Amino acid sequence: MIRNSAGRMKYGLRSLSHQTSAQNKGLTALQRYADLFVESNMIQKINPRSYETVEEFQQNFPGAVTQDPENVDLHSINQSINMPMYDLLDRGGKKWRPSLGLIFAELFGRNDLQDFERNKDIYFACGMTEIVHNGTLICDDVEDQSLKRRGDLCTYRKYGVDYAVNTGNFMYFSSLNKIEQFIP
Repeated sequence: MIRNSAGRMKYGLRSLSHQTSAQNKGLTALQRYADLFVESNMIQKINPRSYETVEEFQQNFPGAVTQDPENVDLHSINQSINMPMYDLLDRGGKKWRPSLGLIFAELFGRNDLQDFERNKDIYFACGMTEIVHNGTLICDDVEDQSLKRRGDLCTYRKYGVDYAVNTGNFMYFSSLNKIEQFIP
C-alpha cells in the first residue's frame, strides 16, 4: 500500500513498487494473468458495452422482449444499465478474481491459456465472478453511502440510486443467460 500524489492510499498490482524482488515477481505474474483476462475481452462477450439492435439484445437475453420489437428502447437500456456498469468496470480494479481463476486453471492442468476459444469456459467463469463482484460493489456503495469508488464518484452518486441498484442487480444475474454458450 502506498500513497498517490493526492495523499490517498493506492492499491493495485502495479502500485506495489515498494515490495521486495520476490514479491514483485509474484505481482508481475499476477499482472500477466490479469492482462490475459482483459485481453480475452470476456466481460464484453458476456455483457456487450451497448446494444445496437433489438436482435442483438434478444440474443443476449432470450425471452426478455415480450412486446413489439419496434417498441424496445435500446437507448434507455444502454443509458440506464450498460453505461453505469461500464463506468465502473472501465475504472480498472485489481482483477484478483480472474487472475486467481486462471492460476487455478493452470494448477489443475489447463495449458495454453492464451487460446481463449479453447479455454472459454475458464474465462467465462472468471468474467462472471468479476461482473458479480462489481455488481456487489455498486450495491454496497448505496448501502454504505460511500462517496467514491476507484477514484471517482460512486455509481449511485453519478447516476442515481435507482440506476445503481438496477445495474448492480442486473450484474448479479446477467451472466446466467450465457452459461450454456461458454460452459458445455
